[in-house]
Amino acid sequence: MGRYVIDSLLEKGHSIKALLISPEDTAHLADHKHLEIVCGDITDSETLIGVAEEADAVIHLAAIIDYTAPESTVYKVNTEGTRNLLKECSESSVKKFIYISSTAVYGKDLPKELIKEDHPLKPNNAYGKSKMLAEEEVLKYKSKMNVVILRLSM
Repeated sequence: MGRYVIDSLLEKGHSIKALLISPEDTAHLADHKHLEIVCGDITDSETLIGVAEEADAVIHLAAIIDYTAPESTVYKVNTEGTRNLLKECSESSVKKFIYISSTAVYGKDLPKELIKEDHPLKPNNAYGKSKMLAEEEVLKYKSKMNVVILRLSM
């Protein structure tokens, strides 16, 4: 999904600094003058130092979505990684943090009608739980920056 967000923002004329664990998916954009690619890992806070400097907004899409991945890896990336990135954004005075979550935070057996923000969270797997915990981390920063949580369904 990150590749499409990058492409769309560049088409609209935005300057982007993209933090990628591996930059292969953006090879077609390597020479784009409004794109800076930074290699790093959100689970390693040392690689995040300075990554959000001069950024007005951060869109956080990194996640392990593989339901067969070890739970420890899912939590490390999805929850701890989000915490690390939030800390760096706060220290860099980022104004807006957009977190891409998932409808997996609701669990199964969803109603057929539209779900409202206050719908109970009942994740039933490590992925959904890790996203719910990451949302809690995001909300801890709402007094320091404008935070937005988008619960997308895939």
